[in-house]
Amino acid sequence: MISAALLIFTRPAVKKFKIGREKTNVDSLIGKWVLVTRKISEFEKGEVKANGLFWAARSEHNTEIAEGTKCEVLRIEGVQLIIRPLSEEENHD
Repeated sequence: MISAALLIFTRPAVKKFKIGREKTNVDSLIGKWVLVTRKISEFEKGEVKANGLFWAARSEHNTEIAEGTKCEVLRIEGVQLIIRPLSEEENHD
């Protein structure tokens, strides 16, 4: 009986605490636009500049992306950004 009462009354207070995966600054890169600074090829990762820092990167489908191409960060795998080139419409925004 006491256990049930404690669960009922403490649950709202416990729910206020954020438990689980904590977002980091790296997560904020997802969806951002980056600039390719070293060509990405099918078999070699390249490099991009994001927020003033250089990151290892590879393309989403292991396609070639030329230096100077604007891209979007799709996800992060380890210490690599997985990117895709922007479409023509996005590139002119």
